[in-house]
Amino acid sequence: MRNTLNHVSGGLLAALAVTAALSASADTIDSSAFSQTLGIQFTGYTGSTTLTDFPVLVKLSEATGFQYAKSAADGADLRFTLEDGTLLSHEIDTWNAAGTSLVWVKIPSFSAATKIKAYYGCTGTPPAVSAGDVWSNGYVGVWHLNESALPLTEASGTGMSFTEKSGNVSFGAPGAIGGALDMSGASWAACVTAAHDDRLSGFLDFTFELWTKQAAIDTANNRALINKRENYSADASYYVYQNTSKGGAVSVLISTNGTGYAWGDGNTTLQKTDEWNHLAIVRTPVPAACLMYLDGKCTWNGVNATFGPNPVWTGSAPLELGGSHLAAPFKGQLDEFRISSVARSADWLQASHDCVAEDGFCTFFALNADWGNYSHWFKVSFPDFEGTLENFPVLVRIAEYDETLGTGIDGFLYSDCLLPDGGDLRFALPDGTPLSCEVDTWNTNGESLVWVKIPSLSSSTTIVGYYGCVLPHGVTPSDVWSNGFVGVWHLGESSSPLRESSGNTPPFREAAVAPVYAAPGAIGKAVDFTNNSSNSSRLSAVDDDDLDGFEDFTVEFWSYQESFLSGKFAGILAKRNNSYNQEAWFFYQNNSATQWPFFVINKDALSSSRLSVNSATMPPTGQWVHQAFSRTMSSGHVEIFFDGVSDRSVNSSSVSATVPVLAGTAPLYLGGGTGQNSFPGSIDEVRISTVARSAAWLKASHDCVMDPSFATYGKAKETARATMIIFR
Repeated sequence: MRNTLNHVSGGLLAALAVTAALSASADTIDSSAFSQTLGIQFTGYTGSTTLTDFPVLVKLSEATGFQYAKSAADGADLRFTLEDGTLLSHEIDTWNAAGTSLVWVKIPSFSAATKIKAYYGCTGTPPAVSAGDVWSNGYVGVWHLNESALPLTEASGTGMSFTEKSGNVSFGAPGAIGGALDMSGASWAACVTAAHDDRLSGFLDFTFELWTKQAAIDTANNRALINKRENYSADASYYVYQNTSKGGAVSVLISTNGTGYAWGDGNTTLQKTDEWNHLAIVRTPVPAACLMYLDGKCTWNGVNATFGPNPVWTGSAPLELGGSHLAAPFKGQLDEFRISSVARSADWLQASHDCVAEDGFCTFFALNADWGNYSHWFKVSFPDFEGTLENFPVLVRIAEYDETLGTGIDGFLYSDCLLPDGGDLRFALPDGTPLSCEVDTWNTNGESLVWVKIPSLSSSTTIVGYYGCVLPHGVTPSDVWSNGFVGVWHLGESSSPLRESSGNTPPFREAAVAPVYAAPGAIGKAVDFTNNSSNSSRLSAVDDDDLDGFEDFTVEFWSYQESFLSGKFAGILAKRNNSYNQEAWFFYQNNSATQWPFFVINKDALSSSRLSVNSATMPPTGQWVHQAFSRTMSSGHVEIFFDGVSDRSVNSSSVSATVPVLAGTAPLYLGGGTGQNSFPGSIDEVRISTVARSAAWLKASHDCVMDPSFATYGKAKETARATMIIFR
């Protein structure tokens, strides 16, 4: 660590002046007082909502660009701010100058587009921060459980620390986040105990969160996880345990009177063995429900009016973790236990899991685009493109050169990329202006696919791809889709949820029987709904105001149809519940002999107010087809495109054609809506826009995917670096 007091007197006076300036305002930061800065963005966040005061885990290491040699010991001079310099609360969970340090940072407004800065190497006294303030948003108990001995400190300052233990309990085991509590060798009635505190019960809404690593499932004994009750049903508040009668799945009992349990269950939440799981239990009294989540995904939804609107009993029983004085303990390790007096959302809990378990949740970047820091580059041009399109997302294909086939980029090697998953790939105009980009598919054994937003696409456009940089500058992938897009789903994930890329609307999740994920797609991977006998396979995204209520709009998707369903409707996209209930719009394959795709708009959820338009031809089976439907409200114009070519154009006089689409509350279904059979094939790259895309735009959307001559790639080259030779 540098000792800033060992400077010459001028340096000392400067340091004192900085200290005074920093002390004058505790809410902002003087960046000039810090020698090092690192940008951080949370591109791994998959939620569609912006989270308020969210505590995110930031993992710092030399590999992310953090330099321990320039930081104070134990991270004492580390500070975080928003882009405008507003100081953020943080708490260091684990500091490891030889590896990865773990820091909790509270973000006031959290989304995938959120960017913050980390400052360190302070020449004065950094502004004060409160570690406990990280946990001010509804938390009544936060225990990191990483201590090597009792007490296990409560981090928010609102709850009680665990100060006692019973049985064979071990501390400081390897955890999901630093150290953990080890119950694997514990016998009957083993646990750690915190004294009663009124804030640990008496709430209406609540959320319990706990990381677990289970050694084995016990089918002979109930095993306690969380216990606040004196006896089996006396002075009882809550009891969370693994229920042998339900195969070891997690159950929860809640008491509202201290003498009996008002409700409880959760028999579908079975923790995995030999791996860390994030378990969450959420209670909402109105509507009366209990939800359980495992690794951010809802595994049980217990909606029952008997749960009641009464608060959890506030008694005098202590809080026990890992076991109970009444039961057998959990077999395994426990980490990061939290109690909140609010019901956390699905997006919150998914992010709570992902920021710990997904290494790419945080991306680190340099604050300026210095292209000299990138070791390699190549050019992409579009000499055969006709016309001009503004802010168009073009697909760039990257692969190592195959001399036999003549495909790929000559000179490009994946080994020259220094970050995983294309993390250091950036694009710019020839004058150095950075461009927004999003990696769709990264495949070091074949072709990688990247979306790049080009401000003005024409035959004279050239862009430059840069790579080979340990700390590339920041990029916001959602900015690729800022030009009128309200929903963009690439559908390439291997499991639910399927994230939405524009940051405006929700992800797709399983609505019934799961389709086949990561099937071969038109662009990377796709979702396969092939199911010719039922409507059980589909996905849904919860209602969002951006998904209906619009005037002009365009819907695009790629489809690969295996066969036609004779006499049956095949659902594609549907913003409706049952039949006409909250029906805004939907697309489906007709059940007639013609099998034409139909495009239906509704203005008030009544069948009489529909505008229904069908295509003129059937799309072919056994190949990928780009389908697009655009609507201009003022003229009542509706147009249908296949592979970028207009198939049918209609100017309708129907009242539904000249009024906004219904703003309903129905989910958005993909692959088969309610009352429709599953689509007999695969769907890829779904997009919804609140503008009527032009014919030229839709043709380019097809061609940049399917036409090999759409883009021309120059040879990859190494960045020229100046060499200084000194003659003595």
